[in-house]
Amino acid sequence: MMHIEKIENSGQVRLFNSRYLEVLTKAHPLLLWSMYLPLIIYILYYSNTSLDFSILKVLLLFAGGVLFWTFFEYIAHGFIFHLATKSERGQKIVYIFHGNHHHYPRDKTRLFVPPLPSILISGTIFGLMYLLMQLNAFAFFPFLSLAT
Repeated sequence: MMHIEKIENSGQVRLFNSRYLEVLTKAHPLLLWSMYLPLIIYILYYSNTSLDFSILKVLLLFAGGVLFWTFFEYIAHGFIFHLATKSERGQKIVYIFHGNHHHYPRDKTRLFVPPLPSILISGTIFGLMYLLMQLNAFAFFPFLSLAT
């Protein structure tokens, strides 16, 4: 017989005993939009004006970022966020990163990656993209920062 876990349609789970760590796991979507939207607009503007990318090149690289993110998120969701681990520590890490979202899908404070991890993840991804794409990363990256 298959065990189906109950989905909570209200409330939220406490992930850490420390209130300081707990607050770092939450973010209102408007906070993230207010952080990233000005950066995205500036980077696209910078790509066009300072890097002399044509509007078409900026739009094509941006669209490529949209397609890449869709593929990347699909892979990450299937192979990282739902990683089947046997250790208790591994299961806790997977739950903290994503499992709580499945138990509390209406928890609006955990719909997006919180600011601190978001900045660390975005910075790392941009650095890797810059190594691979050089200056093209500036127009390719903005959609990724919008999605994280």
